[in-house]
Amino acid sequence: MSEPSPDELLALTYQHYPDCRDEAWQACERLLRTPFLPAHIDATARANSTWYADPIALLGNRRFIPPPYVNGQRLRPPVAEGWSCFNPSIASDPAGNLLIVVRSANYHIAHSGHYVIHDDDGVIRTRNYLGDERNGWREIDDSLLAKDRADYLVQGLEDCRLFWHDGAWGFSATVRDRHPDGIAQMVLCWLDGHVITRFELLSDRTQHEKNWMPIASGWVPQWLYSCYPVMVRWTDGDGTWTPAPWVAKHFRGGSQVIPVDGTYLCLVHESVTFEVTPHKVYTHRWVELSPHFRITRVSAPFTFQGRGIEFAAGLVRQGDDLIVSYGVNDAEAWLLRIPLTEVLETLEDAV
Repeated sequence: MSEPSPDELLALTYQHYPDCRDEAWQACERLLRTPFLPAHIDATARANSTWYADPIALLGNRRFIPPPYVNGQRLRPPVAEGWSCFNPSIASDPAGNLLIVVRSANYHIAHSGHYVIHDDDGVIRTRNYLGDERNGWREIDDSLLAKDRADYLVQGLEDCRLFWHDGAWGFSATVRDRHPDGIAQMVLCWLDGHVITRFELLSDRTQHEKNWMPIASGWVPQWLYSCYPVMVRWTDGDGTWTPAPWVAKHFRGGSQVIPVDGTYLCLVHESVTFEVTPHKVYTHRWVELSPHFRITRVSAPFTFQGRGIEFAAGLVRQGDDLIVSYGVNDAEAWLLRIPLTEVLETLEDAV
């Protein structure tokens, strides 16, 4: 029996009925792993695959971690009235102490998909809150960066990703207020308590840069800059690259990259834009990398709570469990604990 053609596989991806669901999902995955597809087939397979992504937070024995980090199931730092909290990042120091950063902003996303900004000057502003068991919640003091901000309509440190390096806490984040045209740039910040004491820009001023994934090891701070190809960047701009499988073509950061039993593990996202609500749908995948940062295995795409905007920016191992931090619809911040064995069982060879 001959292999189905891309057009025949594409037809299968439209099967929404329960008895055809697995066949449709498998057709999507086969297409997304097939090199050099026509653009319309690739785009349609990516869009259709979002309908078959299971919500991981509602399955099996997954469980949300208890206080002090969550009130019920959500992270709720003491943000200003009318401000949201979303896209948290969690990390651990060598002693196992957890630290969380949660972003808060003065806008919300309307049902239409538009941003509604709660500011008399029409400026999107971001504040960030640190949380730990000993100190509770504290707003990060970013006054050091505020001195040289450009007059741009997006202000503050967006989507921080925490890491521990050489005895200190740091994080990387996206800034748009260091350039008059709002070019997104990556910045590295170092913390003393809740105060930023030094920072440096990691990217140039010629193209947008965001969502670099800190690698939780190494003699210098380093980031997974790209998944296709796999590119690792250091603070001084040097780095390495490794070829990647076709399935990684649309992978974007993502959590930190953490060591797990001789390999590395991280979460990446893929996004698709639709004309109908929800206008943007994010799915995530687990990705395993070799010690030399070659993508070896990936999971099927999944959501955390359902179709829509979801964004995982934190991952930490705690014993036999993983803790994931993620945001929903730029309005909610969540933590999820999941057994490591369950995650590893979802991984398949990246071909």
